[in-house]
Amino acid sequence: MIRSAVCVVVLSCCWCIADSAYGQNPPFAGTAFLRDTIITEADWSAFDSMTYAGLENRQVFDRRVNQWLFQPMHLFDATFFDGLTSEMRINPEFGDSSAAAVEAEKYALVVGRLPTSLRTDVDSITVHKGFNPFGGGNQNILIHTDQADQYGDFLEEVLFHEAGHTSYDADHKASPGWLSAQQNDPTFISTYARDNPTREDVAESILPWYALRYSDVLYPFQIEDINEAIPNRLAYFDALPFQLNQPPGLVPGDFNGDGVVNDTDLPFWQAGFGMASGATASDGDADFDGDVDGNDFLTWQNSSASASELSSAITGVPEPGTLALLVSALSLWTLPRRKVHVRKAARGEILADQSPAAFSFLTRDLTTGF
Repeated sequence: MIRSAVCVVVLSCCWCIADSAYGQNPPFAGTAFLRDTIITEADWSAFDSMTYAGLENRQVFDRRVNQWLFQPMHLFDATFFDGLTSEMRINPEFGDSSAAAVEAEKYALVVGRLPTSLRTDVDSITVHKGFNPFGGGNQNILIHTDQADQYGDFLEEVLFHEAGHTSYDADHKASPGWLSAQQNDPTFISTYARDNPTREDVAESILPWYALRYSDVLYPFQIEDINEAIPNRLAYFDALPFQLNQPPGLVPGDFNGDGVVNDTDLPFWQAGFGMASGATASDGDADFDGDVDGNDFLTWQNSSASASELSSAITGVPEPGTLALLVSALSLWTLPRRKVHVRKAARGEILADQSPAAFSFLTRDLTTGF
Protein backbone atom coordinates (compact mmCIF):
# COMPACT_ATOMS: atom_id res chain seq x y z
CA MET A 1 0.00 0.00 0.00
CA ILE A 2 1.32 3.45 -0.92
CA ARG A 3 2.00 5.64 2.08
CA SER A 4 2.59 9.35 2.35
CA ALA A 5 6.10 10.71 1.86
CA VAL A 6 8.24 11.24 4.91
CA CYS A 7 11.54 13.04 5.53
CA VAL A 8 14.61 10.99 6.33
CA VAL A 9 17.98 12.22 7.56
CA VAL A 10 20.78 10.86 5.38
CA LEU A 11 24.34 12.08 5.89
CA SER A 12 22.96 14.95 8.01
CA CYS A 13 20.72 16.13 5.18
CA CYS A 14 16.93 16.03 5.32
CA TRP A 15 15.31 14.96 2.07
CA CYS A 16 12.10 13.20 1.13
CA ILE A 17 11.93 9.69 -0.28
CA ALA A 18 8.84 9.34 -2.42
CA ASP A 19 6.22 6.83 -1.28
CA SER A 20 8.01 6.42 2.03
CA ALA A 21 10.74 4.12 0.74
CA TYR A 22 12.11 3.54 4.24
CA GLY A 23 8.64 2.59 5.46
CA GLN A 24 7.84 0.21 2.61
CA ASN A 25 8.72 -3.46 2.88
CA PRO A 26 11.37 -4.30 0.24
CA PRO A 27 10.56 -7.40 -1.81
CA PHE A 28 13.72 -9.33 -0.84
CA ALA A 29 15.95 -9.79 2.18
CA GLY A 30 19.08 -9.74 0.02
CA THR A 31 19.58 -10.02 -3.72
CA ALA A 32 22.68 -12.22 -3.85
CA PHE A 33 20.37 -15.20 -3.34
CA LEU A 34 17.62 -14.50 -5.86
CA ARG A 35 18.68 -17.46 -8.04
CA ASP A 36 21.83 -19.51 -8.28
CA THR A 37 21.52 -19.66 -12.07
CA ILE A 38 22.08 -15.99 -12.95
CA ILE A 39 25.75 -16.84 -13.53
CA THR A 40 26.84 -20.49 -13.53
CA GLU A 41 29.76 -22.77 -14.28
CA ALA A 42 28.34 -23.07 -17.80
CA ASP A 43 29.06 -19.40 -18.48
CA TRP A 44 32.27 -18.51 -20.27
CA SER A 45 35.08 -17.16 -18.10
CA ALA A 46 37.37 -14.40 -19.34
CA PHE A 47 40.24 -15.78 -17.24
CA ASP A 48 43.20 -16.44 -19.54
CA SER A 49 46.38 -17.24 -17.64
CA MET A 50 48.45 -16.46 -14.57
CA THR A 51 52.11 -16.36 -13.61
CA TYR A 52 53.68 -16.72 -10.18
CA ALA A 53 55.28 -13.46 -8.96
CA GLY A 54 56.72 -14.71 -5.70
CA LEU A 55 56.09 -14.44 -1.96
CA GLU A 56 55.94 -10.77 -1.00
CA ASN A 57 54.38 -8.60 1.69
CA ARG A 58 51.03 -7.04 0.97
CA GLN A 59 48.57 -5.09 3.09
CA VAL A 60 45.46 -7.27 3.20
CA PHE A 61 42.28 -7.37 5.23
CA ASP A 62 41.47 -10.54 7.19
CA ARG A 63 38.01 -10.82 8.73
CA ARG A 64 39.15 -13.49 11.15
CA VAL A 65 40.92 -10.74 13.09
CA ASN A 66 38.85 -7.95 11.49
CA GLN A 67 41.82 -5.76 10.69
CA TRP A 68 44.43 -4.87 8.07
CA LEU A 69 47.59 -6.95 8.13
CA PHE A 70 50.94 -6.41 6.39
CA GLN A 71 52.05 -9.95 5.70
CA PRO A 72 53.64 -12.27 3.12
CA MET A 73 51.25 -13.47 0.40
CA HIS A 74 51.75 -15.76 -2.59
CA LEU A 75 51.26 -13.45 -5.60
CA PHE A 76 50.00 -14.44 -9.04
CA ASP A 77 49.45 -12.06 -11.96
CA ALA A 78 46.15 -13.11 -13.54
CA THR A 79 45.26 -11.92 -17.04
CA PHE A 80 41.85 -11.91 -18.70
CA PHE A 81 40.89 -12.04 -22.36
CA ASP A 82 39.31 -8.56 -22.18
CA GLY A 83 42.66 -6.99 -21.26
CA LEU A 84 42.03 -6.67 -17.53
CA THR A 85 44.49 -7.96 -14.93
CA SER A 86 44.25 -8.78 -11.23
CA GLU A 87 46.86 -9.66 -8.66
CA MET A 88 45.84 -12.85 -6.87
CA ARG A 89 46.97 -12.65 -3.23
CA ILE A 90 46.91 -16.11 -1.63
CA ASN A 91 47.59 -16.59 2.08
CA PRO A 92 50.60 -18.90 2.67
CA GLU A 93 48.41 -20.88 5.09
CA PHE A 94 47.32 -22.88 2.02
CA GLY A 95 50.86 -24.22 1.60
CA ASP A 96 53.62 -23.74 -0.94
CA SER A 97 53.34 -21.91 -4.27
CA SER A 98 51.84 -24.99 -5.97
CA ALA A 99 49.04 -25.27 -3.41
CA ALA A 100 48.48 -21.52 -3.61
CA ALA A 101 48.25 -21.75 -7.40
CA VAL A 102 45.29 -24.12 -7.07
CA GLU A 103 43.38 -21.51 -5.04
CA ALA A 104 44.45 -18.66 -7.31
CA GLU A 105 43.27 -20.40 -10.47
CA LYS A 106 40.02 -21.54 -8.87
CA TYR A 107 38.91 -18.05 -7.93
CA ALA A 108 40.36 -16.29 -10.98
CA LEU A 109 38.21 -18.61 -13.09
CA VAL A 110 35.06 -17.81 -11.08
CA VAL A 111 35.69 -14.05 -11.02
CA GLY A 112 36.31 -14.24 -14.78
CA ARG A 113 32.66 -15.22 -15.28
CA LEU A 114 31.58 -11.77 -14.11
CA PRO A 115 30.92 -9.18 -16.82
CA THR A 116 33.87 -7.01 -17.82
CA SER A 117 32.23 -3.90 -16.35
CA LEU A 118 32.06 -5.55 -12.92
CA ARG A 119 35.80 -6.35 -13.00
CA THR A 120 37.05 -2.98 -14.24
CA ASP A 121 38.41 -1.86 -10.85
CA VAL A 122 39.21 -5.28 -9.40
CA ASP A 123 42.98 -4.80 -9.29
CA SER A 124 43.51 -7.52 -6.69
CA ILE A 125 41.79 -10.54 -5.15
CA THR A 126 42.69 -11.64 -1.61
CA VAL A 127 42.10 -15.24 -0.56
CA HIS A 128 42.23 -16.52 3.06
CA LYS A 129 40.82 -19.55 4.79
CA GLY A 130 37.97 -19.04 7.24
CA PHE A 131 34.22 -18.99 7.58
CA ASN A 132 34.00 -15.21 7.35
CA PRO A 133 32.20 -12.66 5.16
CA PHE A 134 33.46 -11.66 1.74
CA GLY A 135 34.26 -8.02 1.02
CA GLY A 136 34.41 -5.57 -1.85
CA GLY A 137 35.97 -2.14 -2.27
CA ASN A 138 39.43 -0.61 -2.24
CA GLN A 139 39.96 -2.03 -5.77
CA ASN A 140 39.90 -5.49 -4.21
CA ILE A 141 37.66 -8.49 -3.62
CA LEU A 142 38.14 -10.37 -0.34
CA ILE A 143 37.38 -14.12 -0.26
CA HIS A 144 37.33 -16.52 2.70
CA THR A 145 37.30 -20.03 1.30
CA ASP A 146 35.24 -21.82 3.97
CA GLN A 147 32.52 -19.21 3.45
CA ALA A 148 32.88 -19.68 -0.33
CA ASP A 149 32.12 -23.39 0.12
CA GLN A 150 29.03 -22.44 2.13
CA TYR A 151 27.75 -20.27 -0.73
CA GLY A 152 27.79 -23.24 -3.11
CA ASP A 153 26.14 -22.43 -6.43
CA PHE A 154 25.53 -18.85 -5.28
CA LEU A 155 29.28 -18.11 -5.32
CA GLU A 156 29.19 -16.20 -8.62
CA GLU A 157 26.22 -14.11 -7.49
CA VAL A 158 27.90 -13.19 -4.20
CA LEU A 159 31.09 -12.23 -6.04
CA PHE A 160 28.96 -10.14 -8.41
CA HIS A 161 27.67 -8.26 -5.36
CA GLU A 162 31.20 -7.65 -4.07
CA ALA A 163 32.45 -6.59 -7.49
CA GLY A 164 29.56 -4.14 -7.55
CA HIS A 165 31.11 -2.51 -4.50
CA THR A 166 34.55 -2.50 -6.07
CA SER A 167 33.72 -1.21 -9.54
CA TYR A 168 30.54 0.85 -9.00
CA ASP A 169 30.32 2.32 -5.50
CA ALA A 170 32.96 5.01 -5.86
CA ASP A 171 31.42 6.54 -8.98
CA HIS A 172 27.73 6.05 -8.30
CA LYS A 173 26.54 5.61 -4.71
CA ALA A 174 26.73 9.35 -3.98
CA SER A 175 26.07 10.65 -7.49
CA PRO A 176 23.10 13.00 -8.03
CA GLY A 177 21.51 10.59 -10.50
CA TRP A 178 21.64 7.67 -8.09
CA LEU A 179 20.37 9.69 -5.14
CA SER A 180 17.52 10.95 -7.32
CA ALA A 181 16.65 7.36 -8.28
CA GLN A 182 16.64 6.38 -4.60
CA GLN A 183 14.35 9.30 -3.81
CA ASN A 184 11.85 8.56 -6.55
CA ASP A 185 11.64 4.78 -6.36
CA PRO A 186 8.85 3.29 -4.24
CA THR A 187 11.21 1.30 -2.01
CA PHE A 188 14.58 -0.43 -1.75
CA ILE A 189 15.21 -3.73 -3.48
CA SER A 190 16.09 -5.48 -0.20
CA THR A 191 16.01 -4.98 3.54
CA TYR A 192 19.82 -5.20 3.42
CA ALA A 193 19.91 -2.18 1.09
CA ARG A 194 17.25 -0.35 3.10
CA ASP A 195 19.14 -0.82 6.35
CA ASN A 196 22.44 0.25 4.75
CA PRO A 197 21.34 2.78 2.08
CA THR A 198 24.67 4.53 1.57
CA ARG A 199 26.75 1.36 1.63
CA GLU A 200 24.74 -1.49 0.08
CA ASP A 201 22.12 -0.02 -2.25
CA VAL A 202 24.21 0.02 -5.44
CA ALA A 203 25.61 -3.48 -4.96
CA GLU A 204 22.20 -4.86 -3.98
CA SER A 205 20.48 -3.29 -7.00
CA ILE A 206 22.91 -4.05 -9.81
CA LEU A 207 22.56 -7.85 -9.71
CA PRO A 208 18.73 -7.77 -10.10
CA TRP A 209 19.18 -5.28 -12.94
CA TYR A 210 21.67 -7.60 -14.66
CA ALA A 211 19.41 -10.61 -14.12
CA LEU A 212 16.49 -8.76 -15.73
CA ARG A 213 18.46 -7.47 -18.70
CA TYR A 214 20.81 -10.34 -19.47
CA SER A 215 19.27 -13.59 -18.22
CA ASP A 216 15.96 -15.40 -18.34
CA VAL A 217 16.15 -17.32 -15.07
CA LEU A 218 14.13 -15.17 -12.67
CA TYR A 219 10.69 -16.26 -11.56
CA PRO A 220 7.79 -14.13 -12.81
CA PHE A 221 7.05 -12.82 -9.32
CA GLN A 222 10.71 -11.76 -8.95
CA ILE A 223 10.61 -9.89 -12.26
CA GLU A 224 7.42 -8.12 -11.19
CA ASP A 225 8.79 -7.24 -7.76
CA ILE A 226 12.04 -5.82 -9.15
CA ASN A 227 10.30 -3.70 -11.77
CA GLU A 228 7.84 -2.33 -9.23
CA ALA A 229 10.37 -1.65 -6.47
CA ILE A 230 13.22 0.11 -8.29
CA PRO A 231 12.18 1.40 -11.76
CA ASN A 232 14.35 4.51 -11.48
CA ARG A 233 17.41 2.58 -10.35
CA LEU A 234 16.91 0.23 -13.31
CA ALA A 235 16.75 3.21 -15.65
CA TYR A 236 19.93 4.59 -14.05
CA PHE A 237 21.84 1.41 -14.84
CA ASP A 238 20.30 1.26 -18.33
CA ALA A 239 21.87 4.64 -19.11
CA LEU A 240 25.39 3.50 -18.16
CA PRO A 241 27.78 1.81 -20.61
CA PHE A 242 27.98 -1.86 -19.77
CA GLN A 243 30.34 -4.47 -21.18
CA LEU A 244 29.61 -8.18 -21.05
CA ASN A 245 32.18 -10.92 -21.45
CA GLN A 246 32.81 -11.53 -25.13
CA PRO A 247 34.59 -14.80 -25.94
CA PRO A 248 37.66 -14.31 -28.17
CA GLY A 249 36.98 -15.04 -31.80
CA LEU A 250 33.36 -13.90 -31.63
CA VAL A 251 32.73 -12.43 -35.07
CA PRO A 252 30.62 -9.26 -35.19
CA GLY A 253 27.43 -10.16 -37.03
CA ASP A 254 27.56 -13.87 -36.20
CA PHE A 255 24.24 -13.79 -34.39
CA ASN A 256 23.62 -17.55 -34.38
CA GLY A 257 27.08 -18.39 -33.07
CA ASP A 258 28.08 -20.83 -35.82
CA GLY A 259 31.34 -19.02 -36.62
CA VAL A 260 30.13 -17.74 -39.99
CA VAL A 261 28.49 -14.41 -40.87
CA ASN A 262 25.86 -15.02 -43.54
CA ASP A 263 22.15 -14.74 -44.29
CA THR A 264 21.24 -17.28 -41.57
CA ASP A 265 22.17 -14.65 -38.99
CA LEU A 266 19.68 -12.06 -40.22
CA PRO A 267 16.55 -13.49 -38.57
CA PHE A 268 18.21 -12.96 -35.19
CA TRP A 269 18.80 -9.29 -35.99
CA GLN A 270 15.23 -9.05 -37.32
CA ALA A 271 13.75 -10.53 -34.13
CA GLY A 272 15.79 -8.22 -31.90
CA PHE A 273 15.46 -5.06 -33.98
CA GLY A 274 14.33 -2.15 -31.82
CA MET A 275 15.79 -3.37 -28.51
CA ALA A 276 17.06 -0.26 -26.74
CA SER A 277 19.17 -1.93 -24.04
CA GLY A 278 20.29 -5.30 -22.71
CA ALA A 279 20.85 -6.84 -26.16
CA THR A 280 23.46 -9.53 -26.75
CA ALA A 281 24.92 -10.98 -29.94
CA SER A 282 22.09 -13.52 -30.18
CA ASP A 283 19.59 -10.63 -30.19
CA GLY A 284 21.30 -9.01 -33.20
CA ASP A 285 23.73 -6.68 -31.40
CA ALA A 286 26.75 -6.75 -33.73
CA ASP A 287 28.62 -3.75 -32.33
CA PHE A 288 28.17 -4.82 -28.67
CA ASP A 289 26.62 -1.53 -27.53
CA GLY A 290 23.55 -3.13 -25.95
CA ASP A 291 20.95 -2.16 -28.56
CA VAL A 292 19.80 -3.50 -31.94
CA ASP A 293 19.53 -0.93 -34.71
CA GLY A 294 20.63 -0.10 -38.25
CA ASN A 295 24.27 0.10 -37.22
CA ASP A 296 24.16 -3.58 -36.30
CA PHE A 297 22.80 -4.39 -39.75
CA LEU A 298 25.67 -2.47 -41.32
CA THR A 299 28.17 -4.37 -39.16
CA TRP A 300 26.63 -7.63 -40.31
CA GLN A 301 26.69 -6.39 -43.89
CA ASN A 302 30.38 -5.51 -43.72
CA SER A 303 31.27 -8.86 -42.13
CA SER A 304 29.18 -11.06 -44.37
CA ALA A 305 30.58 -12.68 -47.49
CA SER A 306 27.17 -13.73 -48.79
CA ALA A 307 24.87 -10.86 -47.93
CA SER A 308 25.36 -8.73 -51.01
CA GLU A 309 22.25 -9.88 -52.84
CA LEU A 310 20.04 -8.53 -50.04
CA SER A 311 22.03 -5.52 -48.90
CA SER A 312 23.92 -4.15 -51.90
CA ALA A 313 21.47 -1.29 -52.27
CA ILE A 314 22.01 -0.15 -48.68
CA THR A 315 25.19 1.93 -48.37
CA GLY A 316 24.45 3.97 -45.23
CA VAL A 317 22.55 3.54 -42.02
CA PRO A 318 19.05 2.57 -43.19
CA GLU A 319 16.28 5.10 -42.65
CA PRO A 320 13.40 3.95 -40.43
CA GLY A 321 11.20 3.26 -43.44
CA THR A 322 13.88 1.20 -45.14
CA LEU A 323 14.48 -0.75 -41.98
CA ALA A 324 10.78 -1.50 -41.66
CA LEU A 325 10.75 -2.91 -45.20
CA LEU A 326 13.86 -4.93 -44.49
CA VAL A 327 12.41 -6.36 -41.30
CA SER A 328 9.27 -7.27 -43.22
CA ALA A 329 11.27 -8.95 -45.97
CA LEU A 330 13.31 -10.90 -43.49
CA SER A 331 10.15 -12.33 -41.94
CA LEU A 332 10.34 -15.01 -44.63
CA TRP A 333 13.44 -16.31 -42.88
CA THR A 334 12.52 -17.59 -39.48
CA LEU A 335 14.91 -19.36 -37.19
CA PRO A 336 14.49 -20.26 -33.53
CA ARG A 337 16.42 -17.83 -31.35
CA ARG A 338 18.90 -18.99 -28.78
CA LYS A 339 21.05 -17.32 -26.19
CA VAL A 340 24.81 -17.12 -26.68
CA HIS A 341 25.30 -17.53 -22.92
CA VAL A 342 24.08 -20.97 -21.89
CA ARG A 343 21.98 -20.94 -18.73
CA LYS A 344 20.60 -23.71 -16.60
CA ALA A 345 16.90 -24.08 -17.26
CA ALA A 346 14.59 -23.11 -14.45
CA ARG A 347 14.07 -26.35 -12.61
CA GLY A 348 11.19 -25.31 -10.42
CA GLU A 349 13.24 -25.93 -7.30
CA ILE A 350 12.13 -24.54 -3.95
CA LEU A 351 13.38 -21.01 -3.44
CA ALA A 352 15.91 -20.43 -0.69
CA ASP A 353 14.35 -18.93 2.41
CA GLN A 354 14.35 -15.17 1.78
CA SER A 355 13.68 -14.25 5.39
CA PRO A 356 16.10 -11.73 6.96
CA ALA A 357 17.27 -14.37 9.43
CA ALA A 358 18.14 -16.82 6.67
CA PHE A 359 19.87 -14.11 4.65
CA SER A 360 21.96 -13.09 7.64
CA PHE A 361 23.02 -16.68 8.19
CA LEU A 362 24.04 -17.21 4.57
CA THR A 363 25.93 -13.96 4.22
CA ARG A 364 27.12 -13.46 7.77
CA ASP A 365 26.26 -9.78 7.10
CA LEU A 366 28.24 -9.42 3.84
CA THR A 367 29.88 -6.43 5.49
CA THR A 368 31.90 -4.50 2.92
CA GLY A 369 34.28 -1.62 2.72
CA PHE A 370 36.83 -3.41 4.90
